[in-house]
Amino acid sequence: MPRSAQAGWSLVEAMVVIAMLAIVASLIVPNYLSQRNSAAEARVMALMGAVRSGVSAYEARNGSFSGLPGTGSGQTAYDALRTALSQVLLLPSWADAQRVFSPNENTFTVTSSPGGALSGHGYAVSVTSPLSPGRVIAATPSGVYVCSSGFATCSVP
Repeated sequence: MPRSAQAGWSLVEAMVVIAMLAIVASLIVPNYLSQRNSAAEARVMALMGAVRSGVSAYEARNGSFSGLPGTGSGQTAYDALRTALSQVLLLPSWADAQRVFSPNENTFTVTSSPGGALSGHGYAVSVTSPLSPGRVIAATPSGVYVCSSGFATCSVP
């Protein structure tokens, strides 16, 4: 049969195309997932920067951290902080904050006297990083930090 009368691809041609698509997908998918995780952490950093500003403004306005919630976690701690900061900052609702933080409400904590590398900061608000459960993003009146669990070590992002 003449070549011009043949229709379709041969099995080898189809397999070469599938292999090329698999190689391209293997290059794109990890990069996409990495960018998505980085964007999630950037959203957490932005919200924690706002919390830092609110806590700092609260301290400047009231002369202390009294009136802010003590140690706690989850929605109760977030709502108490949101209410206390309402005179200086409008934080998003718990439902909106959960879209930024994570579906696990226990990742959000407030600490009236943080220890470790954050001792001496007076007050810390923290949330587990979306990139790694071993990383914590903490906001204090003086800045936002990326810390290990328990604030053992912290660095400025």
